[in-house]
Amino acid sequence: MLASGIKPDSIRRIDIDTPIPDGTHRGVWSGYRVEFATPQGVFEATTEQGVRGLKVPCLVEVQGGVATLKAMK
Repeated sequence: MLASGIKPDSIRRIDIDTPIPDGTHRGVWSGYRVEFATPQGVFEATTEQGVRGLKVPCLVEVQGGVATLKAMK
């Protein structure tokens, strides 16, 4: 079963700290780590609940700085 609606524990931009832009961003989820790209750069998030597999496609929905992860089929 694919994970959905998971809130990440932490999110950071890989090269420097910057606010995460609102919107829906495509990413990949491996275990407890999610990496996703935005026009402002590449971000990395960690989660308490992981997924089985490597580079599972996912969507990262950000509203008001709060992100929600959804694994894609």
